[in-house]
Amino acid sequence: MILKNYSNTNNLKDSKILSSKKRIEIFEQLKKKSIIGIGFSSIEEIEKYNILQATFLSMKRAINTLKEIPDLLLIDGNMVPPKIKIKSLPIIKGDKLISEISAASIVAKVVRDAHMEILDSKYPGYNLKNNAGYGVRSHLHALKKLGVTPIHRRTFKPIHNILCEEN
Repeated sequence: MILKNYSNTNNLKDSKILSSKKRIEIFEQLKKKSIIGIGFSSIEEIEKYNILQATFLSMKRAINTLKEIPDLLLIDGNMVPPKIKIKSLPIIKGDKLISEISAASIVAKVVRDAHMEILDSKYPGYNLKNNAGYGVRSHLHALKKLGVTPIHRRTFKPIHNILCEEN
C-alpha cells in the first residue's frame, strides 16, 4: 500500500473499528488515489506451511503486485517476512498508529469480506459472509450439521475434531 495521492489520512483507522460501509467508502477512495498490492494464500499453502508462513507468502505476493516499489515496508506486527529485499520495519499495533498500515488493513478487510461473500454463495448454510474469521457458534454448528467443505483447514483444531468425530 502506497498512499500516493490520498490526503484524507484522518479517515484511516484500524479496520476493525470502522463500519463495513465506511471501510468500503475508504477502499474506493484508496483505489483511485493509492497504489495497492493484493496477495492471497491458498488453503493448501496454509495447511502446508502454517498460518504465519502463509501470511508472509501473501505479503510477498502483495508486494510483487505493486506498480511501484517502496523504499521502506511498514509491517503490522512484530515480525518481517523472511527474504524480503526491501528495507522493512515491523510495528506492533501498526494498524492503530500508521496511516499506511491502517489503509492496508482496510483494503485487506474489504477484499477478504468480498471473498467471503463469494464463498457464502458457493457454500450456503455456513453464514460465511458474516464470519469475521473467528470460530463462532453458528458456524461450528453448521459444520457439524452440513459437514466440512474444501475451504476449511483440516489442521484447524475444531475442524480436525469434527473430522475425527465423523470417523
